[in-house]
Amino acid sequence: MIKDEIFYIRQAQMGDKQAFTKLVSGYDKKLFQMIKSMLNNHQDAQDVYQESLLKAYTKLKDFGFNSSFNTWLTRIAINCSMNKRRYNRRKKWLLFTEKENLNGFALSAEENRTSAQEYELKEELKKALETLSARQRMVFVLKHMQGYRIKEIADLLEIAEGTVKNTLFRAVQKLQKEMSHLYVQS
Repeated sequence: MIKDEIFYIRQAQMGDKQAFTKLVSGYDKKLFQMIKSMLNNHQDAQDVYQESLLKAYTKLKDFGFNSSFNTWLTRIAINCSMNKRRYNRRKKWLLFTEKENLNGFALSAEENRTSAQEYELKEELKKALETLSARQRMVFVLKHMQGYRIKEIADLLEIAEGTVKNTLFRAVQKLQKEMSHLYVQS
């Protein structure tokens, strides 16, 4: 944890909103992308992002410097994302609604110029990610889409590194199986 970060945490713990804003400004883009990857819905991601920051602000007085601020904030966002996914599943089941629109990977202008085949592959990956359990999806997103290391994921999810490796292995296996129809057989 950097010295300035400790200062901003202490200021924010005393109610300084500007200090909190400065504190989260270094993490906000990566945090939003992680939430968006986990939820596959831009609007839900915006809602959960706001909920995560609000929860972090209100719980900051309880922050005990036992982990880095980034780990603590990411853990809050993961929990909020998982709660939203559970809520969405219950809502879909109760209302018998159509399957959620998979638009979690918003394409930038540069990506829009990519080939139709690459776009199709992304769509297939989004569909395949939906087949993973919540834990598998979370571990896969954190590792392969957010670039976290195994140890960091274990710390974030408060599970053993071996469990992370096993979950990641099973997630990759399931994704390979789900996407096997895309492989060219020679």
